[in-house]
Amino acid sequence: SKHYHENPYITVVTSGVLEDHYGSSILYCPNKTLIFHPSNTEHYSTFLSPITSCLIIEFEKKWFTEILPDHTCLTKVGRYIDWTVCKSLVKLKNLSASDLFSNMIAEGLSMQILAELVKSDREYRAKPSWLPIVLDFIHQEKDEKLVLAELAALCNCSQGHMLRSFKKYMGCTITDYILNMRIEKAKQKLISTSNPISSIALECGFYDVSHFSRVFKSVIGTSPSALRKNKNII
Repeated sequence: SKHYHENPYITVVTSGVLEDHYGSSILYCPNKTLIFHPSNTEHYSTFLSPITSCLIIEFEKKWFTEILPDHTCLTKVGRYIDWTVCKSLVKLKNLSASDLFSNMIAEGLSMQILAELVKSDREYRAKPSWLPIVLDFIHQEKDEKLVLAELAALCNCSQGHMLRSFKKYMGCTITDYILNMRIEKAKQKLISTSNPISSIALECGFYDVSHFSRVFKSVIGTSPSALRKNKNII
């Protein structure tokens, strides 16, 4: 249901896929996506995968305003792929003590996170107008073989420029983005269904089981069969 938070906060998708709805906009957020929400921004989330988990860090509004007096930064909902921020978030989440030193570490990590987000926000606001078109096309056609020349034509720019810009603003190549998306889809199917691994491989765009298994292990860190046996592996 629709809701809002009085404090600004960050959500990191650590497993699965969700859609974040705010106003008339929808953000598609696969695994490893970070979403920033300003304070009092009404929204709701739809989970698109059977197993979806998130890490949420909320900043005190007064502290946030004091640290970021520049009101042109982080004023809108934003979707980022930034593992520098994500790693700092995990460290911050794992702080359990409330002594002076832990509080100092927490504030330092929070400031580092905001600094990285401001940097990402400024870079992302300068993104090319065709980037959302490419992302929407990838997500709509994720089960089909994508031809880079067709994507470039869709964007009305050269293939080389598209590839360089995509990596600059998304933090990875188009190939890696699609690969991670397909691996995430396969992971969800392995956990939530009893379909044969060979069928899942084909459904997710891989040509054979051996190729799927090699890629899956390189990305997830374990084999498809091991993940299915131990569903606690993320």
